[in-house]
Amino acid sequence: MRIMNESPEGITRGMDNVPMNAWYVVAGVEEIGADLLSRRVCDIPLVLYRKADGDPVALFDRCPHRWMPLSLGNRLGDEIQCRYHGAQFAASGQCTLIPSQERLPPGLGVRRFPLVDRPPFTWIWMGPEEAADRALIPDPGRVRSDYVQYFNFCYPIEADHLLMLENLMDTSHPTFLHPGSFDDGQLAGAPMRIETGPNLVRLIRDVGVHVPGEGTTRFFELDPGRPVRQTTITETFAPALNVIVYRFDYPDEPERPMKDFVVLAPITPSSPRSCYHFVASCFSWPVGFTREQVTIGTLEIIKDDKLALEAVEARRDEALPGEKEFHFRADTASLHLRRMIQEMARTERLQPVD
Repeated sequence: MRIMNESPEGITRGMDNVPMNAWYVVAGVEEIGADLLSRRVCDIPLVLYRKADGDPVALFDRCPHRWMPLSLGNRLGDEIQCRYHGAQFAASGQCTLIPSQERLPPGLGVRRFPLVDRPPFTWIWMGPEEAADRALIPDPGRVRSDYVQYFNFCYPIEADHLLMLENLMDTSHPTFLHPGSFDDGQLAGAPMRIETGPNLVRLIRDVGVHVPGEGTTRFFELDPGRPVRQTTITETFAPALNVIVYRFDYPDEPERPMKDFVVLAPITPSSPRSCYHFVASCFSWPVGFTREQVTIGTLEIIKDDKLALEAVEARRDEALPGEKEFHFRADTASLHLRRMIQEMARTERLQPVD
């Protein structure tokens, strides 16, 4: 099923807004192992696993015989055995065995999708395999090798992927949706500037010098009661990777290294009304938190986003004739990103099919 609503009011949703010739995060590198993992990307069911040599595999998750999900099957070496009638499929997707007959139909198999491990994530190419170019995997250049890095989770959200991406580009909402978590009330009103490039939108807010509150001080391990200069940067490499940087330095101690907390937050479209929110946390200092502590704290924040976006998605179904989506000045970067991704998808749809 395809859900599409594109109106003068600007409300858009559905798979028609999803570029297929693109790399998306399908899992954290550590999520893919010997066990079969089921994921859905761009409304395509996938089964993921890692071969004995460590290479990741992604196959179309539907046996061509009776459409049984292969993710419910069994691993036999590097092959998958369908749980229904025992057909086996190699990591290439080719069918290698049908127990009830000797002859294999020519070309019987399932599609294999290109995968690339780029820790902390594994990326998948959803377009034609011959067009898969690893150079197109975005590299924000924000994380140095000496940073402490944690892969946190893959979190499903029942809302359109553009809603989630726009939410991350919008740094006015944390003041109200996540009060006290990493903003002390200044972020929504902080001066902002927008930078754009090919497939890139960046929003920079200069929060200025202030004494951070208890929650901000604790989360970023700042000196209690001491003024800091804060800059918040959110950038999206269309169509899939959002990066948020929280930067702090001490104006009364300029020689002290600044602190960068970098959140890698890929958003992967799952279905017309759902997406995956991946999170990896990166610290420029020897952080005193364990990965579990960071994960729990981050998850509590994202639960607020889930609540808001799923409520918005539901209200979109109730839009009255002529009802408009009103935009604020703070939406400028989000709207630029929305149009950028829509144009990427539209350009694909207009290309001739060989």
